[in-house]
Amino acid sequence: MHPLTDFWRSVEALHSAVYFAPDARERYEAVGLKGWWMGYAASRSAALGAPAAPVVVATFHGFAPRLVERAIPDAWRLADVGAVLDTRLALAREALDRGLDGHDVAALAQRLAGVTERVDLAGKPLAAAERSLPVPDDPVGALWRHASVLREVRGDAHVSVLVTAGLGGAASNALQVALGRAPGRQRESRGWTEAEWAEA
Repeated sequence: MHPLTDFWRSVEALHSAVYFAPDARERYEAVGLKGWWMGYAASRSAALGAPAAPVVVATFHGFAPRLVERAIPDAWRLADVGAVLDTRLALAREALDRGLDGHDVAALAQRLAGVTERVDLAGKPLAAAERSLPVPDDPVGALWRHASVLREVRGDAHVSVLVTAGLGGAASNALQVALGRAPGRQRESRGWTEAEWAEA
């Protein structure tokens, strides 16, 4: 395995813990959101403020626009952006506290901070939004924030590469499935119809 691949997978694992926490749906519903998908869409885009659906469609890229539009902008009418961000950070802290026991989390957070402070954010809106948020005072929260910046750096750059190559959201997902890098249910989970998938 290439060291950069190992690094990416580690960063992705740290960041994505917040989406797959066992009680994520219930926690987001407690602040007013409806369902897992609205929790995902709102929590991932909330660093941008309260973005309109076209902004989220553009930054998420691989999700069908109609799927995003099911959650945004209704999410901002139903829940306070600050409460969504606070819930996301609380979920991250709880998930990572369990998995990082015995590790020097403060040292890991400091090392990632050194990377996030130097990364070029041009053309990387989600990463820039994440980096604009305050860094939590606790080591676990700080580690998660820095990992989230780096995860979105890769995500934003990924979108740029796909767009430059002329691959739309459906095509980019279909390619990943064809290469064996994404599960067969990717079409459904990203909201694309069978006709859109076949065309892609």
